[in-house]
Amino acid sequence: MRLLVVGVTVGATLAFIAASCSMNWAFMTSLGKSEFEQQIFGSVSVAVSAFIALLPTLILLAWRERRFLYVTLGVPVFLAFVAFSLSSAIGFAAKNRGSITEDRSLATSRLAGVRQELGEMEAKRNALGSPRPAGVIQEALRVLEQDHKWRWSRECQNAINEAERSFCKRYFDLKAEAVRSDELGPIEKKIDTLKSEARHYEELGGGREADSQAAVLASLLGLQVAQVDRGMTLFLAVLVELGAALGLYFATGHLGGEGGGRGSASRGPVLAEARVLRDVPEITIESAAVKQLPGPTQPKKAPRRAPRKSRTKQQDQQ
Repeated sequence: MRLLVVGVTVGATLAFIAASCSMNWAFMTSLGKSEFEQQIFGSVSVAVSAFIALLPTLILLAWRERRFLYVTLGVPVFLAFVAFSLSSAIGFAAKNRGSITEDRSLATSRLAGVRQELGEMEAKRNALGSPRPAGVIQEALRVLEQDHKWRWSRECQNAINEAERSFCKRYFDLKAEAVRSDELGPIEKKIDTLKSEARHYEELGGGREADSQAAVLASLLGLQVAQVDRGMTLFLAVLVELGAALGLYFATGHLGGEGGGRGSASRGPVLAEARVLRDVPEITIESAAVKQLPGPTQPKKAPRRAPRKSRTKQQDQQ
C-alpha cells in the first residue's frame, strides 16, 4: 500500500513537472525573434524546471550530511530558479486566460451586432406580410391577362367602368404581392445567415461572462472581476510550480528513515555527546559473614559386601 501511494504521488509530481516545462517552454519560445532563439529560450526554461524539481531533495541530503556550504549556496540558487520559472508560468497563464477572455468579449460584441441586425431583418419580414411564392403569383397574373377586361381596359391603362376598375385593382394587388415576394426572398436568406452566425458566436462564448469563474468568485468575495482574474492567474502558476518543485520531496522525502524513532539508523553515523560524571559519592560495600545452613539429614546406608568367588576343584587340589 505504501509503494502504491508513493507511486501515485510520483506520477502526479511528474505531471506537474511536465506541465511546468510545457508552460515555460510555450512562454519563453514566444520571446525569441528567430527559431534558433526560441529553441534556446525553450531549452533553458525546461532545464530550470527539471533542476528545481531535484534541488530540494539534494539540499535535504546535504543538510543531513552537515554540508552547510552546499545548503547555503543551494537555497539562493533554488529561489532564483523558482522565481524565473514562476514568472514564465505567470506569463503563460496570463496570456492564455487573457486571450480566452478577449475572444469571448469579441464574440459577445459581435453577437450583439448580429442580434440587432437580425431584429431589423425580422421587422422588415413582418412588414412584408406573408406573400405567396413568386411562381404562384405569376400564374395568377397570366390568368388575369387572358381576361377580356385586360384588353378592354388596355392593360389597365384606361379602366372606364366599375368592373374594369375592380379587375385592375385585383391585378395591381397581385403585382404588389409579387414585389413583396421578391423582396422577401433575400430577407429570408439574410435571416438564415444571421441566425447561423449567432449560433457560431454563442458556441464561442458570446452572450456569457468573459470569465465565468472570475465572475462568480468576484460576486462571492465582493471584488472586481479583473482583480479576481489576476489572482486566479497567479494562483494557477504558483500551484504548478509548487507541485513541480516540491512534489518529489513530498513523495520520497519520508523514505530516508523508518518511523517511531528509528529513522536515524539510515542516516549514517551519529555522534553521541558524552560527559564525565563528577562529584559522585563513593559507595562502600561491607562484607558480611555467611553462615552455612545445615542441609537435610539423609539416612546412612549399610556398606555393601563384595560377593565371594567360588573356588574350582583344581584350586582345592593344590
